[in-house]
Amino acid sequence: MFGRGNNLNERRKFVRFNSSVDVQYALLDKDPNLALQGKSRNISSGGIGLITDKKLQEDDVLVVSIYMPQETLPIIAKSKVVWVRPLEMHKEKRFDVGSEFINIAPEDRKKIDRYLFSLRKS
Repeated sequence: MFGRGNNLNERRKFVRFNSSVDVQYALLDKDPNLALQGKSRNISSGGIGLITDKKLQEDDVLVVSIYMPQETLPIIAKSKVVWVRPLEMHKEKRFDVGSEFINIAPEDRKKIDRYLFSLRKS
């Protein structure tokens, strides 16, 4: 899973798995009442990769609601944007966003771990 050279994978503390789930997010410091829609690109116990329509900035703090399969309520966490890259998808401007959780309830982290374990088995 880890690549060679000086890349992001080597600096990660948690293994990420590709997974596309619905996510709502809000910029905590700028407009916490405006819920924006996105999709996850990958997820780990330590953070989430997002595909967004809005260009975010490094160090933006987000409140994310993650709609995990087989969970009735979303996982809600606070995360910090670590990096942002532009994507060209179907002539629409989108962004690939890497973020790390800075505040997540231990029981929600366990839900993510269980989900990742189910992905590993399949």
